[in-house]
Amino acid sequence: MPGGARDGAVGRFYRRGMVPPSGSSSGSSSDSSGSGRPAWHGQRLQLEWADINIGPDDGVVESPTDDDLEQIIRQLHSADTGFVILSRGDLHYMQTARTDAEDGDLIVEYQDGDTSRHYLLQHTTNDPDEVLGLFRLWRDDPAQVHGAAEWQLLLDL
Repeated sequence: MPGGARDGAVGRFYRRGMVPPSGSSSGSSSDSSGSGRPAWHGQRLQLEWADINIGPDDGVVESPTDDDLEQIIRQLHSADTGFVILSRGDLHYMQTARTDAEDGDLIVEYQDGDTSRHYLLQHTTNDPDEVLGLFRLWRDDPAQVHGAAEWQLLLDL
């Protein structure tokens, strides 16, 4: 995991509470530019993580690279506890968390704009590559995630 430094920042990694204003958009459903691009296109991504057992060790990456995403998810997989959230505006995110310190299983969820569209992957996984694949797909084209795996709609959140 990225370490802390003076003022809580190392490159683009920031400790919680040290995050600069994101300037991310609110996740509107239409693109008023007339470009024909989906509404989510161009929204700033934010990667957030926490490992509760070691301090906690947590932080945020603004506009994460693929290497950032891989490093943080693999760290979660090897940790005893924690979570990772990749978000794009309000109420648009994918998240994963450890379910058990002994077996290494991860749960994966995503939300598409409001709580009536919050989904849980129907199986837990011990494969960080599967989680990375889902996170990358969501990052690149959120509309494709629902058809890429079996999801359960979570109600009454």
